Amino acid sequence: MAKIHLLNEYNMPIYDNSLSYWSMQFISILECLAYHKNLQFRAVGGSHSISSLAAMKSQYPNSFFDLMANSIQNWGMQYFMVHFLNHRMGLKIVDGIKENLDGLFNIPHYQNYNDFRFYISGLDSELSSKISRRYDEIYPRYTELDFLEKDYLVKNSDFCLILKDTDEDKNIAIFGEIEGNHGDKLFQDSFWNHKPNLCVLGIGAVDGYKKGVFYIEEFFYEGKYPKLNVLFEKNSFVVRDFYFVINEFRIIFNYGKSHISYHENSNYSYIVNEIIIKNWNNPIGVLLNILYQLKDTCDDELIGEIDNQDIKLIPSMDN
Repeated sequence: MAKIHLLNEYNMPIYDNSLSYWSMQFISILECLAYHKNLQFRAVGGSHSISSLAAMKSQYPNSFFDLMANSIQNWGMQYFMVHFLNHRMGLKIVDGIKENLDGLFNIPHYQNYNDFRFYISGLDSELSSKISRRYDEIYPRYTELDFLEKDYLVKNSDFCLILKDTDEDKNIAIFGEIEGNHGDKLFQDSFWNHKPNLCVLGIGAVDGYKKGVFYIEEFFYEGKYPKLNVLFEKNSFVVRDFYFVINEFRIIFNYGKSHISYHENSNYSYIVNEIIIKNWNNPIGVLLNILYQLKDTCDDELIGEIDNQDIKLIPSMDN
């Protein structure tokens, strides 16, 4: 953190303790457990299917979640950020990103793109399989990409922002990376050395002391390739709550079905006690479907959104 100077700060969105907000937090961990291919202990994988939280606890080592908690802090954040930035709470951050697009990436008439949606991308997630169908062009347009170059970009990025011009029925894609543990890496050439040049957005968690702000900063890889980085301090509610939910899962896997949450927020406790624990033996897909419905409870909760109907549950989770 000492090596980077964060100058362009914005006030954080108003904190929302709603069921919709907390659902996003728990969804992100469950999606990571179910869909992220690189996890050491997945909810589904290997020679046999492990489709419930109960099955994970019984078939994996006692400390299995502890062993991968740090990885979930990093990889799980891409799942949370996609939901958060598609939610009305994230609209202020998205507006800040859009305001910087034309100057950095020469996106003409970016104001005409009146709708947006964030999606998971990357070879390491099962949720990225349909991403290439969702856009007409990729920006920035430094060069024309052939099929293999586009495929490499999709497979080697964490998320994709789709901007939509609904009048012209045109969608453009901008790809990015997420660093959930060490956001300061987004300002280092070494981080971007093995990333596609057209992976241009960065989202990260950084150490800091101003709980009420986030930052949007430019970085020029090799002094010439622009990147736009969005940084959240780790003590901001966005990152703090995400880390807290990871720790909740640590406790859940330690105590199992006997765990009871006494969290001060009733919505949080409701999700733990009435959804997670009561569905302890059910397929994780069941938990996700319940939480998706809670996340979408209010009509004004979503600006852009994930097409849940397009997220195909892994077959073993459908039984």
